[in-house]
Amino acid sequence: MDDTGHMAFLPKPPTAGEKTVPAAQRLPSGMVADSLTMTRGVPASKLAVPDEDLPLDALGELLFEQAQNLFFGRGMPQDFAAAAKLYRKAAEAGHIVAQAQLGYCLDTGKGVTQDSAEAVKWYTTAAQQGNIHAQNNLGCCLLNGEGISQDADEALRLFLKAATLGSPQAQYNLACCYRDGRGTQQDSAQAFRWFRKAAEQGYNVAQRALALCYLNGIGTPVNLDAAFQWFQRSAQQGYAPAQVDLGYCYEQGLGVRPNALLGVEWYRKAAEHGEPTGQCQLALCYQNGRGVTTDFDNALKWHLMAANQGHPTAQYQLGQFFEQGLGVKTDLAEAFKWYRRGAENGNPKAQYKCGLCYRDGRGTEPDLIEAWKWLKLSANQNYKPAESELALLSPLLTPRERTEAEQRAGEFLPNIACQAR
Repeated sequence: MDDTGHMAFLPKPPTAGEKTVPAAQRLPSGMVADSLTMTRGVPASKLAVPDEDLPLDALGELLFEQAQNLFFGRGMPQDFAAAAKLYRKAAEAGHIVAQAQLGYCLDTGKGVTQDSAEAVKWYTTAAQQGNIHAQNNLGCCLLNGEGISQDADEALRLFLKAATLGSPQAQYNLACCYRDGRGTQQDSAQAFRWFRKAAEQGYNVAQRALALCYLNGIGTPVNLDAAFQWFQRSAQQGYAPAQVDLGYCYEQGLGVRPNALLGVEWYRKAAEHGEPTGQCQLALCYQNGRGVTTDFDNALKWHLMAANQGHPTAQYQLGQFFEQGLGVKTDLAEAFKWYRRGAENGNPKAQYKCGLCYRDGRGTEPDLIEAWKWLKLSANQNYKPAESELALLSPLLTPRERTEAEQRAGEFLPNIACQAR
């Protein structure tokens, strides 16, 4: 999978130990070779303006091949806009895979203005002619209500159709539907079955999902050895979330002998790919001397990278750095800023610290209503220190203030940080 793929409907990929994985995978049609997508590849020097008098099928094929070369940068500079124009011409000439690929460009804004409704139109045209990639991508649109009314039942039908014909992306999406009960009853065994089918085809996203099934006992008994092996397969294909998980396995000794050095190595690979959880984990290694020499400067660097992508744990840790003066000058206002960001992203420790800042006026103006709100939100996540402080704070609020605080807490919705699209 390259950077043109995108995920939909769930937040960022979880780290090892969490039970959810991202779903609704869609890819450019040319990423998986089948009888319709195999192209010979025309060298840039041999590209020519197609003869408009060619039969439509020959014209469509030539246009499609040129578009593929431009889209994927085969023998020429990558140019999404030029590729999209040629996909449209080929699609209008009746080329089925070009229709699916034009839908993808419109869906993701690759080389054109993003237009979900028109994307659905072209996906539907290709899907009705049996193109499995269009069936999968149309299923994604239906599942999320993008460009068309949301219909999880129809999405499931399309995923099942394409999955049965061998699409690993559709197999993965079908598994997610069974796992989450979307368009069907929740069925962990079926989820595991379809994750495995996609994983065995080498699909790295599904390999990680299968590993999480083994790690957490989803549809199968817990098997740490198998979890490690599938994390490893996915990570070795360059899938950054799996690289984080593999680092975690090495660090914690899950399915493998503990090895902090290898843990750091895999965290670093993910971090250098821009994966925020990998950046945060690498920062924690530097912060706590796990597999590397303690180095607050490097810890601060990687936490900042992750925090700027919305990673709530990294945001909380930055608050700690500025509050305690770890490698930086103590700055309570800066500490509060990062605690607040982490709190808004749902981190219970950051919510607790945010509550204390409001209570004591540390880095911000005192506000007992906001203090109660954040301590309550933290306590709702079973963070014990917040429960204790909330009990001490509650008698200090008037009934009116308590009502206002409860209303604010009830209206709070955490940001979805690092959502992958």
